[in-house]
Amino acid sequence: MAALPPVPPYACNIQCTDDETFEFSVPWSLVVDAFDFDANDIEYSIKFGDVVIFSATTADDGIVVAGDRVTFAVPDGTFLNGRWYVHGCRTHHIATGKRTTVFTGSIAVSDGAF
Repeated sequence: MAALPPVPPYACNIQCTDDETFEFSVPWSLVVDAFDFDANDIEYSIKFGDVVIFSATTADDGIVVAGDRVTFAVPDGTFLNGRWYVHGCRTHHIATGKRTTVFTGSIAVSDGAF
């Protein structure tokens, strides 16, 4: 019997430096089957401890959707060297209000030497 493919929520752990532009893209069809971008918002947030330090949605144009690809970008200067952050993404069905986690994980930031 073949193993079933993994289903959300996925783990998304990232390592980066404090002096680079933080941006990553996800081919959405690999994450969520038959997703209706018109009926749902995508929400993304980053926390340090219990404090949300960044959040964005497709509703406020903070997350870019181009075809099947969803791109998350964070302003330069958001991350500090040596810190560990948690981040997550979920979908929000506009008509029903239902929210579903797509991924969660960590962001480990090191010194980029610039």
